[in-house]
Amino acid sequence: MDRSAVIRNAADYYHSGRFLADLDRRVGFHTESVRGKREDLAAYLTEEIVPALAKSGFSSELCRTADNGRNLFLIAERHEDAALPTVLMYGHGDVVAGMEDRWSEGLTPWRVTVRGDRLYGRGTADNKGQHSINLGAFAEVLAARNGRVGFHTDSIRGNTGDLAAYLTDDIVPALAEMGFSSEIVKAAEAGRNLFLIAERHEDAALPTVLMYGHGDVVAGMEERWSEGLAPWRVTQRGDRLYGRGTADNKGQHSINLAAFAEVLAARNGRIGFNMKVLLEMGEEIGSPELTGVCRSQRERLKADVLISSDGPRLSAQRPTLFLGARGIFKFRLTADLRASEHHSGNWGGLLVNPATLLANAIASMVDGNGRILLEGLRPPALPEAVRQALADIVLTPGADDPAIDAEWGEPGLTPAERVYGWNALEVLALAAGDTQHPVNAIPGKAEAVCQLRFVVGTDLQGAAEAIRAHLAAKGFPQIALAVEWVEPATRLDLDNRWVRWAVASIEQTTAKKIALLPNFGGTVPNECFAKDLALPTLWVPHSYPGCNQHAPNEHMLGSVAEEGIRIMAGLFWDLGEQPWNQQ
Repeated sequence: MDRSAVIRNAADYYHSGRFLADLDRRVGFHTESVRGKREDLAAYLTEEIVPALAKSGFSSELCRTADNGRNLFLIAERHEDAALPTVLMYGHGDVVAGMEDRWSEGLTPWRVTVRGDRLYGRGTADNKGQHSINLGAFAEVLAARNGRVGFHTDSIRGNTGDLAAYLTDDIVPALAEMGFSSEIVKAAEAGRNLFLIAERHEDAALPTVLMYGHGDVVAGMEERWSEGLAPWRVTQRGDRLYGRGTADNKGQHSINLAAFAEVLAARNGRIGFNMKVLLEMGEEIGSPELTGVCRSQRERLKADVLISSDGPRLSAQRPTLFLGARGIFKFRLTADLRASEHHSGNWGGLLVNPATLLANAIASMVDGNGRILLEGLRPPALPEAVRQALADIVLTPGADDPAIDAEWGEPGLTPAERVYGWNALEVLALAAGDTQHPVNAIPGKAEAVCQLRFVVGTDLQGAAEAIRAHLAAKGFPQIALAVEWVEPATRLDLDNRWVRWAVASIEQTTAKKIALLPNFGGTVPNECFAKDLALPTLWVPHSYPGCNQHAPNEHMLGSVAEEGIRIMAGLFWDLGEQPWNQQ
């Protein structure tokens, strides 16, 4: 990240509202030193400034010049190296009297009020606002020095400057050092997503690998991280590397690029295969236009195999290879019977209750043990090859994970078979009336959002009609169906030669038996690679189930990262050794 990108990120601290939130919180402390209320003055330091400094790696101490001294001082330090210069920054958190009765109408000293270009509040000018600016700028520069995690690539907020900067200021230069040519494209002029397409070509007779990744992340959730941690910088604690994107997905594609660079250097600049990279900046908002780019750029993305990394391993200890993903069929069921509620005493027993109707409709589709009853949403029998692959897969919840409900789901299947080889129909949300403040009334409307996670072989094209026919046949014609999201399932043949090659390479590198999963239990954007580009798809994840992706305290395990770099280096080395043109 260069100087201009850092300054752009610092400006975003203001424009995003984060500066205003910090300042409003600080102005809210009644730190009038004239009144000298010690607990208020101390609270500003202990409850606000010390935690903010801790996120930037400072150690802090409160002190006085004497036991009965009137003043309170915070001394904080962040030390990197004795050979570096040291800066002392001064500020004061106390303010003059609030003078509450003398402020203009609608203004108050203990809250920040924005009117045009002015931010009103006691201390905004003297001195809370000023040291908040300095601390905010320091945090932004510190984050920028933390490499890829330092880029605020939250695609939900959609700051195109930050998203583009990750590609132009970091990834493109890194790829250029390895001999890649790069271009940033959109599917359409008004497209929401950004894509980097890069290529390094050695010889038309050599195989070509396509590597996919995404540089966008979910929201930082800054206020919810543990003390001393922050989303926009990497903090190491033991084996854990904390930071937003360390697990999903900046850390994972950084491992792959680093391994590629090492093998390229070891082979003196000729690695033995061609490499293409597709990096998007919108995966966390559903990968808009990814399919469109794969179709419009089909020739540029033409390859022999996809080798990528996303999602978690089966466990931190076991290297994993998965070959596709379960699909998603998300739908909404609505029983909208009346425009308003009606008194349950006067109308109970006379009116159809939409909540009761909907609950019974759902129960006719999936039973009380999670078994899917609607035949059109069930997959075909578990293939023997899938059963064999999953025979030694044991799902072991982590310390912070819930226990597995052994009797839930399709009977006769192991937990691994239920997640990786079967379908699951889940109710994601269910609503009728106001559950927090219920009244004695029959609701007029009830709604449920449901999701089918399904494997290859499920009749996706007939799913919607199967649900409608089922509802009608079971006596629920009043319930309307709306399909909201469809993502097809994919699964590479377990006996594919690329699978055999990858398994052998990984097991040689790690001296471990890998977990070979027919497909990921969750979802990755695999369908456009498997169907539109017609590629065998190999996914080698470098995260683990307890990584806290999409949550505060996201992290990658250093031990998994180290093994991941070795795995990818082994794959890239072996790929350059193979006489593919003879097979």
